[in-house]
Amino acid sequence: MTIKKSFGSKKPRLSHRDREVLKELTGDLPTTPEPYLELAGKIGISEKEFLTRARKLLREGYLRKVGAIISPSRAGFRANGMTVFKAPSKSVARLGKKLSTYPEVTHCYERVAPPDFPYNLYAMIHGRTRKEVITRVRKIARELNLDEYQILFSTREFKKTSLRPL
Repeated sequence: MTIKKSFGSKKPRLSHRDREVLKELTGDLPTTPEPYLELAGKIGISEKEFLTRARKLLREGYLRKVGAIISPSRAGFRANGMTVFKAPSKSVARLGKKLSTYPEVTHCYERVAPPDFPYNLYAMIHGRTRKEVITRVRKIARELNLDEYQILFSTREFKKTSLRPL
């Protein structure tokens, strides 16, 4: 007698069409009003079928999430400043959570402050102009009671890509 050991539930095999949907979802989403309609059209199915298959792939664990990264410059935000704040160490987690709720903040981190640079809370803050960024930073600093900060404006972009599996 042969005993088959089961090591958890097996995922169903992917159909050719499901693999096509998965492939489309792992690339960049089109910047159109109906990106899923465009992706569906590329593989010759309806938007409804595409979304049904995408939900199935999520449910079965082949796909963990679908996300979008908005390009601030394409959305009209031409200025961005990495703003560094000196936050009290006992309050940095609370302040970081609050800072991350502002819509103009796209990145927010706590970092260990080196001896010659006392800033431990970092946030990328976007605006249409440098003046707008400065105004937003001042407002945020005032609301969070963070008096010591600097704004490091970008001058040139060398690389900006979505993270791809290695």
